[in-house]
Amino acid sequence: RTQVARAVVVREAAQRREMAWMDGRCGNSTKRREPRAAVVGGGPTGTLASLVLRKHGFQVELIERHADPRHRKEDRCFEVPLLLNERGMEALQRVGAKEEVRRSAIEINGQTVHLGSMEVKREPFGDEGDKLLCLSRKRILKILLDRADSKGVHLNFESRLVDLDVEQGLLHLERNGEHRQMRVVGGREPQMQVELIVGADGGQSMVREEMKKVSRMNFSRSFRGHGYRTVIIPPHNGMFALDPTTLHMWPRKNFGLLALPNPDQSFTCIICLPFHGENSFETMCSDGDVFAFLKREFPDVAVCVMSTPLRFLEQPIVPMSFSEAFPAHAGSKALLIGKAACEVLPIGEFHDNIGLEDCLLLDDLFGEYGTGRTCLETVFRKYSTISLDRFELTRPLSSDVLERVIGLSPNTFLQLKQMMEGALIGVLPRSTGLTTARSAVSFTSLPYGQVKSMSRKKDIGMGLVGICLVASITAGASYAMHRRWKYHEPASQLQSTMGLT
Repeated sequence: RTQVARAVVVREAAQRREMAWMDGRCGNSTKRREPRAAVVGGGPTGTLASLVLRKHGFQVELIERHADPRHRKEDRCFEVPLLLNERGMEALQRVGAKEEVRRSAIEINGQTVHLGSMEVKREPFGDEGDKLLCLSRKRILKILLDRADSKGVHLNFESRLVDLDVEQGLLHLERNGEHRQMRVVGGREPQMQVELIVGADGGQSMVREEMKKVSRMNFSRSFRGHGYRTVIIPPHNGMFALDPTTLHMWPRKNFGLLALPNPDQSFTCIICLPFHGENSFETMCSDGDVFAFLKREFPDVAVCVMSTPLRFLEQPIVPMSFSEAFPAHAGSKALLIGKAACEVLPIGEFHDNIGLEDCLLLDDLFGEYGTGRTCLETVFRKYSTISLDRFELTRPLSSDVLERVIGLSPNTFLQLKQMMEGALIGVLPRSTGLTTARSAVSFTSLPYGQVKSMSRKKDIGMGLVGICLVASITAGASYAMHRRWKYHEPASQLQSTMGLT
């Protein structure tokens, strides 16, 4: 009860700060010197992190090696739309961007499975009302960058990080043209000195590599045998060629296709293939090979893409991999967020929301513990622990999404466990709050510790059900054997007694 009361007080204080910040009453009004932070990586995660840091009183430098995406023509063929869940939307709410993002997004309330026999099956995500929001990466970036600009975040585009001294807080950058908020050392090399470095530079993070040199960070990466490339289904007569309110899956044997809607009435199709063997990337040597493969395995998709260039072979193969860095900080000087800290398979909503959830977690912890130099290490230590809990929960869920897309059925034990889980949730009243792990992670904002506790309770409940089932079968078999020994019943009658006929 005390913990709940404390959480309520923290949340109310965070809401007051949020409203004050949005109204312009916070930020530059403070007289104390604002600590300086550099966020490396200007994607949605890095931009949202810069807004959270600015909200809590930091002077923020956002460093991105590419040009400003608001003025850059996007290549839709190489872009996969983002799937936002409840936690990602709550993170956007903290910086006042939720409603604008919602207006730009397409609501997804289920999934449509296209089977090999042209049979189509529609499935809900979980409970009624569970939904995801789908929108383009460029759109969410524009919304967040516009807000960052208005809040005083210094945007440094076309600035490449070439060297980093974590302990001194020194960043060496390369950029053609003017260097805003940078001082030039030795007349040549632009240099920036900050009190905090935040690495949001993705799975191949340079910040992480430098942090490993000065901290006891454990890092691991494991690859699956699959990767993906994309093709585009263009609009059909100015309309969507498929139902835009669901995800579309074409699972086959060890490969598959997932289609996501775009705001321009097209679909981005993620084609998941193994690297080697039959129906793999090594067998796709020309556009003719790709189209013949689509016509053979996904004829309804092949019909939709006949009139558009595939551009399948122009793209790099995106591998399916997990990565994890723990702890995700180096003292109070540097922190990793998003895919730089931990990464699940790049398919489904779990991958897209990791970085946004990290920003939400930082906002909560800054609100509870503060942003002073003595507080930051406590904040980062708790952040690393909670991030590890989340990774342990989302890793199997991410694997499950991939296995559904590529048509790999779970083994008999997992199928039995899923059946028992569904039966247990269906029998118990809704007031218990018991739900599947995917629903708890994607469609609620429950703390991950509470989700883990709920999973343990489910496992205990299913264990008891399993014990009762085994006990009843054993008792029935013992009774049948006793009758056969006592009354010499034939085997057919024994089977009837045991309920096997």
